[in-house]
Amino acid sequence: MQSLVLLLGEFGVSESSARAAVHRSAARGVLEGSKRGRNAYYCIRPETRLGMADAAYSFLVNESDEWDGDWTVLLFRLGTGNRDSRHAVYQRLRSYGFGPLYDGAWISPQRVADDVARAMDELGAEDFVLFRAREPLPFAGRDVLSAWDLDGLAGRYRAFIAEFSPVRDWVDAGAVTAAEALVARVRLMDEWRSIPESDPGLPAKMLPPDWPRADAFALFGHIYDALGPLAVQRVRQLVARDEPRLARLVSEMTVNELVATARAARHGHVMPGEQGSGGTPE
Repeated sequence: MQSLVLLLGEFGVSESSARAAVHRSAARGVLEGSKRGRNAYYCIRPETRLGMADAAYSFLVNESDEWDGDWTVLLFRLGTGNRDSRHAVYQRLRSYGFGPLYDGAWISPQRVADDVARAMDELGAEDFVLFRAREPLPFAGRDVLSAWDLDGLAGRYRAFIAEFSPVRDWVDAGAVTAAEALVARVRLMDEWRSIPESDPGLPAKMLPPDWPRADAFALFGHIYDALGPLAVQRVRQLVARDEPRLARLVSEMTVNELVATARAARHGHVMPGEQGSGGTPE
């Protein structure tokens, strides 16, 4: 665990808070612990890895150019007594590219009917109908694009570009230390993943000609890949203080490799490295 404590310390997390977070993650089944002598080791459970890779699909993969012209349409009715349950349903639907035309009528350009049916069952929303429909949809007087706040989404992409363009210049100038690279890379991913999760992945022909997603993603990929080697170097330095053998196992993934992993997880294929996993010592 000491390596995890040191790693979280890079982000300003105290030792006591780091240890508590690790124990909570293990109790929730996110991490799996084991003992070897006096040392405790933790690794990410295979189910957690799969879930993380599948979640990454929504903010790393853009398949709008492969759109077949059909919409996935969901009609549903929820009870009025549980606001938390309603929020969970809405949040899950947005992760699949859905937007609301009306309270109980949501649409998505993605072919996600099977995934959504499972999600609705898991969330206890049993009163629903799913089907595919060809554009134009028969909603009189309502623009399909009004289901999403595209102006707000474009503004978030442009804000990302404005915030991280100076970071790109800083990285390209070679002025970044290994410790700075680790923190900057995690912050970059954290900022990026919060934006495309609300992007429905509409086909380019339906979007304004200056739609900023491609420029924002190119900036994200450039910085993320450039920071990778230095960030890995810093993690190895921290792990090596307690377990040099494990430090040699630390590696990085490029954005293209992350995209490939996310695609594999979404489509049920075995992910790279799924057969084995390492741990960090206490």
